[in-house]
Amino acid sequence: MADRFYNELFAAIKIFIRNNPRKLDLYLYKVKSMSRAWLKDIYVRAVSVNDCPDMKISFTVIVEADMGAREYDYHYDEIEECGQWFSVECSGDLACDLNDFTVHSEMYIMVRSFSRCHCLMSWCLIFLRMNMKRLHWTF
Repeated sequence: MADRFYNELFAAIKIFIRNNPRKLDLYLYKVKSMSRAWLKDIYVRAVSVNDCPDMKISFTVIVEADMGAREYDYHYDEIEECGQWFSVECSGDLACDLNDFTVHSEMYIMVRSFSRCHCLMSWCLIFLRMNMKRLHWTF
């Protein structure tokens, strides 16, 4: 998933960041009033697959994004690196080897990024909630 569809996921998140900069929940120290954000790199952290009719599947991809934020000000120009987690909805058809892979417009910001450790713990809770119906506990 990460290797084959990296460019499609990167492009979708990049467009989301460009079109929704005020929706980003970035924890910034130096930048007080962000005027621009950009995407540097993405990492696929998890994939949740849902079965659909025929050979089609839909899936939720949990992506950690490395970003940059900039503040333009009359007196100074600050740049800061930060991170954000996204939940990206996708679909494809296994009959055509996922050649019709589609990233849907539904994209959600996962958690505020205080630190990588905090993000990972928050992601685990969110991922468990997403998959609670399919989890089977055995003791």
